[in-house]
Amino acid sequence: MLFGNFNLKLFLFLFFFGSFTKGLSQDSLTYYNKQLQQKFQQKNKAESQKIFQKKLKYLQQKNNLEEYTYAFFDFFMLQPIKSRTPILKKGIENKWRTPKSNDEHIAKLHVIINIAYHFKKFGNINIANLWYEKAMAYYQQNNVSQYDIESYCLRPLANNYTRLGDYENAID
Repeated sequence: MLFGNFNLKLFLFLFFFGSFTKGLSQDSLTYYNKQLQQKFQQKNKAESQKIFQKKLKYLQQKNNLEEYTYAFFDFFMLQPIKSRTPILKKGIENKWRTPKSNDEHIAKLHVIINIAYHFKKFGNINIANLWYEKAMAYYQQNNVSQYDIESYCLRPLANNYTRLGDYENAID
C-alpha cells in the first residue's frame, strides 16, 4: 500500500507539474508576443528586434521548430510591407534542424505560401509564381498532409498565370 500511495503522489505531481510547465511555455510566448506588439506600436524597432531575437532563442531552446517558423511570419505581419519580406525568407532558411513532424512542415509551407501571396500583393506576379511553385514542390517532396494546397497554392498560382496570359500553365 505504501508503494501504491507513493505512485499516486508521483503521478499527481508529474501530471500537475507537466500542466504547469506547458502553461509556462505558453505564457512565455504570450509575453514575447505582447512585448513585440507593444514595442512595434511605439515604433521602437531596435527594442522589438531584441525581443524578437529573445523569442527565437527561447523557441530554439524548447526545440519548437513549428512556433519558431511562425514567429517570423508573426513578426513580418506587424508591418507587412515589401521591404520586410526578407524576414519571411529567414523564417524558412534559419533552422537549427530540418522539420520532422507534419505540423513543422505545414508551418514552413505556410510561410512559403505567404511569401508568394505578399509578392503578388506587392505587384510582382512572376516572383509570386516562383514561390507558389516552390510551395508545391515542398508539399510534394515532404508528403505534407492535412493542408489545403489547392486553395492556398494551386488556385492562386493558376490565377496568376491567367493574369499573365499563360493559359497552358494555368490549366496545369
